[in-house]
Amino acid sequence: MEYYNKLIETLKEIGEANKKVTQSFNLFNNPIQISKDFSESIRESLKQALKNLSFPEISFDYEQLEKIANHNARCGWTMTGDTPINFYLDEKLLNLNQKKIDALFVSFYENENFKEIFKLKEVLLEGLNSKWHDLVKVSIDLYFTENYRISIPTLITIIEGEIGELLDTLKYGSPLMKEFKGKIDTNDKFLAVASYSVFYFFKNNLFKNHDFNKKRRAIINRNWVLHGKDDPEIWNRLDVLRLLNTLASIQFMKTMKTKSIIAEIPK
Repeated sequence: MEYYNKLIETLKEIGEANKKVTQSFNLFNNPIQISKDFSESIRESLKQALKNLSFPEISFDYEQLEKIANHNARCGWTMTGDTPINFYLDEKLLNLNQKKIDALFVSFYENENFKEIFKLKEVLLEGLNSKWHDLVKVSIDLYFTENYRISIPTLITIIEGEIGELLDTLKYGSPLMKEFKGKIDTNDKFLAVASYSVFYFFKNNLFKNHDFNKKRRAIINRNWVLHGKDDPEIWNRLDVLRLLNTLASIQFMKTMKTKSIIAEIPK
């Protein structure tokens, strides 16, 4: 609390310094001429304001963050580049069940006239392979209609194709998942958390091996859908939103991979 009080006081002092400059600019006809006269006083104000301000050391418990990501992923929700970290990695989520987690994410995406869904659409069209663009547009349009179920097999296909492109492999199904886990980059911790959230969702839900003679699992499964063993009447908008959210996570990983490659190019 003491740190934040100091920070507030610092901002107030900086604001006062800025106010003085603004008032002075209004008093003279040539503000450029007087700017040099005040530069030293501004610098001194900032120096004094920041003199006794020390920033706290921030550390992250990545094992705990991974635990939260795993919990969310088991409920079908992965971490994207646009998901607020304080929302997705809130420890309170560990105490919430499937139904409450679903309600939180639906609220996140659908509040303010579906603002986050339209933002997600822009993100996907910017980062995914252009061959999927028309299908992504149609899938999101269908989300707002009673025909949304049609998009579910399509989105699963796009997810598998994008993961293969991300990993630069022709593998599919279970072999693809094994390769995915082995290539998760742990150097960027938050990217790793996002990547593991996708992996956990795949492992525990979307790509999980589940015999067709067993009871259907609560969350949609790639094998059951693409092999015609699932009942489309059970599919719902949550399934569509989960898959779109997962695609956004994959897009985030692709973007970060591209930035990493560009950074390594000699200038």
